Amino acid sequence: MDDFSKLDVWALGVMLINMLTLEYPFINPMENEEELRKYEEFMSDPMDFFNKQNVVFRSSQEASDVCELVQGMLQINMKDRISLKQVLDSNFLQQFKRYKDTNGIEFKELSQKSVRKMMVKR
Repeated sequence: MDDFSKLDVWALGVMLINMLTLEYPFINPMENEEELRKYEEFMSDPMDFFNKQNVVFRSSQEASDVCELVQGMLQINMKDRISLKQVLDSNFLQQFKRYKDTNGIEFKELSQKSVRKMMVKR
């Protein structure tokens, strides 16, 4: 049985790349050979794409963590793709769990409060 939440993981991977670069390295790798080539090129070395887009990471470890994350998120075969839990447990996202704002509110709590506010405004 397929885990269809992994479709969301793919979408989140695409959005993460777009948030970092304001670009898409490929559109739909299953659409045609050119898009598949772009996908394979990106997956073989995501850092090359990030460098070409002038993305600046705070450290080489952060860059490595982002590349590892998007490579896991953008596996064509859903069985090979990481789960949403694995995304949340990734080294890249774990650094934000340690973030605290000036009032000592943990990032997770801050995010939940922001989401609740947005939901109330609807």
